[in-house]
Amino acid sequence: NPDSDESEASVEGEGAPSEDPFAFLLDLEEEQFFGEGINPAAQSVSGWAVMFLLFSLSGAAASLFDERNADLFHRLLAGPVTRLHILWSKYLFCGFLGLVQLAVLFCYGEVAFGIVDNVGQLPGLILVSVGAAAAATAFGMVLCALSRSPAQANGLGTLLILSMSALGGAMFPSFMLPAFIRDY
Repeated sequence: NPDSDESEASVEGEGAPSEDPFAFLLDLEEEQFFGEGINPAAQSVSGWAVMFLLFSLSGAAASLFDERNADLFHRLLAGPVTRLHILWSKYLFCGFLGLVQLAVLFCYGEVAFGIVDNVGQLPGLILVSVGAAAAATAFGMVLCALSRSPAQANGLGTLLILSMSALGGAMFPSFMLPAFIRDY
């Protein structure tokens, strides 16, 4: 059919540029070094989500200092509340806060980057999210137990979180780390 040849020529021809006009300046090649067929955004989103989780839950646990300075603990202990109740309530609240934060970050990651390949990954993602929220909450509470002030807890927390995130591969993929760190 002669009409169809003309329509194909007009689509591919003069009116529509077939390549980038600046392609002659820079020849870019796309190559995935690690995890062939795996979405690289999945590691980035999950790594940054856990790093932000550590920062926010360390800060939330540091609110124990504010509650102590406001004499809230003495008021609570005057009632039928034990110290264990206070710590468990802080732990459960921060853990739930962490789960909500991870849910929001992973939902955004799915919408923006498509990080979940199939529905079968969701149970594992939920299980890891619960574990990460529990561990980050415990990290923040231990950090507060070892610190004498909120400023000390924040400074020590920032140093530890950034160090763990860099060495653990949360800031950038672990294949970019030097060999002596990767092999250790």
